[in-house]
Amino acid sequence: MNRSLTSLPALAAASLLALAVASPAQAALGGHAVVCGDSIDTPDNAGYIACQGPLAGNISAQQNNVVSFDGYGSFIFQGASNDLSGAFAGNPGSVTFGDLSLGTARAGLFVIGLKGANSYSLYLFDGGQAGISSLMFDTFGIVRGNGVAGPELSHAALFTPQAAVPEPGTWALLAAGLGAVGFMARRRRPRG
Repeated sequence: MNRSLTSLPALAAASLLALAVASPAQAALGGHAVVCGDSIDTPDNAGYIACQGPLAGNISAQQNNVVSFDGYGSFIFQGASNDLSGAFAGNPGSVTFGDLSLGTARAGLFVIGLKGANSYSLYLFDGGQAGISSLMFDTFGIVRGNGVAGPELSHAALFTPQAAVPEPGTWALLAAGLGAVGFMARRRRPRG
């Protein structure tokens, strides 16, 4: 009996230590870390493929000029909803959900970044041939804290596929091929 009484304080101390070591985000969410898939509206859009995040930091041309999605390649920053780039028809403002209007309908693959508080998440879409000009969004997949469902949207960012840059070996092969064609053309010219 004496042994069970001494193990009870040890168990309580271990539990308190585990709670102290747990991350603040997990403690605030009852052990559930926020993931981009926590978003309710954003993945419900036509053309949604995948998401990444949340990631710490900001979305801007200076900090995130290029983002990558495994299996889909790299995407380059085109503009934000709070600038005059024309990537968006306007800024939805400081809201936790709403509609995001793109400057023009986006066909093919593109990425929308949603920034709130000190985090952002990236959402990959395929606009197909017709394109997508408007998306529903929410900030549940960015960060949660202080008992709030999600932070207010700071801004959204648009990323489009980055043009493939040939490898140096490809350039060398192209130059060698053009050189060989030029050599053969010169050699076949009649002399005289």
